[in-house]
This record gives sequence, structure tokens and C-alpha cells, in this order.
Amino acid sequence: MSRLHIQEGGLCCVVFGVSHYRQVLTRYEDGYPFTLEHSITNLAKEVIRQRTREMEIFLFQENQYVLLLSNRDSVSGAQWEEEVFSLINELYTVFQNYLNAETYYGVSGIVSKFSSLPKAFERAQYSYKLHYFQPDKIILKEVRKPARTLSEEEVKSGLNEINSCISQKQYSHAFSQLYTFIQWLRRHHRENLDVAGILNFFSNMVHFILLQEGKIPEETIDKLQKCENLDDTEQFLLEFQRDLKAEEPELDQKHYLIRAATDYIQQNLSRGDISLDEIAEHLMISKSYLCRLFQKKLGVSVQHYIHNIRIEKAKEYLNDFRLKIYEIAELTGFNSSTHFNIVFKKIMQCTPVEYRNGLKQ
Repeated sequence: MSRLHIQEGGLCCVVFGVSHYRQVLTRYEDGYPFTLEHSITNLAKEVIRQRTREMEIFLFQENQYVLLLSNRDSVSGAQWEEEVFSLINELYTVFQNYLNAETYYGVSGIVSKFSSLPKAFERAQYSYKLHYFQPDKIILKEVRKPARTLSEEEVKSGLNEINSCISQKQYSHAFSQLYTFIQWLRRHHRENLDVAGILNFFSNMVHFILLQEGKIPEETIDKLQKCENLDDTEQFLLEFQRDLKAEEPELDQKHYLIRAATDYIQQNLSRGDISLDEIAEHLMISKSYLCRLFQKKLGVSVQHYIHNIRIEKAKEYLNDFRLKIYEIAELTGFNSSTHFNIVFKKIMQCTPVEYRNGLKQ
């Protein structure tokens, strides 16, 4: 911390970003006259230095700026917090007037020691993420930890039903239940919701549907992850459902072999010995043609596809904390826990245990 321009005492962390970021970013293509990052950080420094020199600002990740402030004056914590909120409102106005950009902010409580800054950052970042449910607010300060929203009995039973319907390709009922869940989120939008877990559920659901329908998920998931708030996500899901319905005849006519192959894999997923030979025999085509079909239509090998489907199913089972890891490995067709761990980590960049621990937080 010796290189930072802040001192111990009256430390506060602010995390902020630009609303409608992708749209604003188009005005800064080719970095002319300045990059968006350069404009935001320089403007922020000009505004803040009129009030204090005890500050540090940096880009933490795309569209997520971190502002650290300190105050050694003998003002009360409440007075300093009021000053911080006043400063944020001034920043908001400056960005609006000079960059034509709306911004939103997450604020931590006041801490006195550098050792408390990581926790302050965690609180500010979580408050910032809660704008997903409250996009009309400029500043949010949430002192509570994220709740285990997806583990609440009312929510868990509904999400399990959604997953079950999707596995059986009962998409209309699945989406109906999903929109009910979205309405529940709206009713509870002021609570300390598990933002990361909820976004992860939406992504996993769409990912699984696309894999099940024999489609490459990456581009669609990227669009979903760019949704800034719950309204954007609901609109995305409505369009996704509409496209899914519109493509059903085309899938039946043009990709029936892929459909038949993926259905066969789903039905035999718990078996660890699904082979290319038996899938090709089931479809009455050659093994080489089956491989070319998957590579051409899905962009992956048959084995890669099977691994992806198994891991998606395993993630569902990992939500059931009664199941042991070796039991989940067996249920998803892996011949050993070791093999399950290797494939899971390769696809998810974490082990099954680490993934499950993340669900508990």
C-alpha cells in the first residue's frame, strides 16, 4: 500500500461502471480522440482532486473501476460517508455532462486499516453488482453478505422443475416457470440476492438447451452475459425462446441426425461406455460420417460433446449436497472420480469440490 496516495483512517472503496456500456463504447472505437477508460479516469481525477488528494483510481476489469478514498481529518464516519456520497453524485453529473454516459456505483462502509480494504472492496463490488436488480439507483450500499438465494426452498424447487423440464425438452413449461422465477426476483429486488449464482443459473440453463439441441452455445452465452440488468435478461430469454420455437421445424428437417444422436447420448448418459460405433449403428450411418457431422454442425468432436453434456448434468447434481462426488461421477457416466475430476477441471477451470464450495457461499 506504500505506493498508493491514500493513508490509513477513513478508508472507503467505491466500485463503479458505465450503464449501457457497449453502446457508449462504440463512440470510442479506434481510441479517438481518447479511449473511454482514459476519459473516465482523467475526469474522475480532476473532480476528486478538487476535494482531496487522498485517492486512487484504476480499472479493475472491463467496465469496473475502483476508487479508493481516505480521510485522516477528525470528521465522524457519518460525515465522511456523506462527503463520499456527495462526491459520487458530482462524478455522476460530470460523466453525464461531458461523456453523455450514465454511471452507477457500489460503496463500502468506512474502514480504518489497510488490512480491511479487501473486505471493503468485496462489499463495494457486491453492492455494484446489485444494480442488476436495481438499475434505477445511482448509488447502492449493501452491508449484508450475499444470501444463498438458490438454496431457499421456494426457489430451489422451482429451479429443479425448470431443469427437469429442460432435460425432457418441455421447453414451454420450463420457460413459464423461469418467468415466474424472474417475477419472484423482482418482488425481492431489495434483498441481498446472490447475483453471481442467479446469473450462473441463467447461463447454465441456456448453455444446456443449446447443447441439447445440437447447437454451439458460445456466441449466445456471450450475448446473455452482456445483459446489464434483469429486464435485459428477460428480453433476451423471450427472444431466445421465440427463436427456439421458430427453429424447431428446421432442426427436425435439416439436423435430424444430430437430434437423434444427441437424444441417444442423453438417454444413455449414465453409461460410461457410449461409443462412436454404437451411436453410428443406432443412426445407421458410418462412424466417419458421424464424426464429420458433429464437427461440421457443432464444431466439436462427439467425445467433446459427450463430456460437455456430462459436466452440465454433473453441475445439476452438485446442487444436491446429499450426493457425494463419486456418486455424481457414477450418475454422469464417468468410470472413476479421478476421470470425473480431470474432465470437470478441463471444462470448468475448477474441480467439482471447488465448484460446489462456490455454491455454498
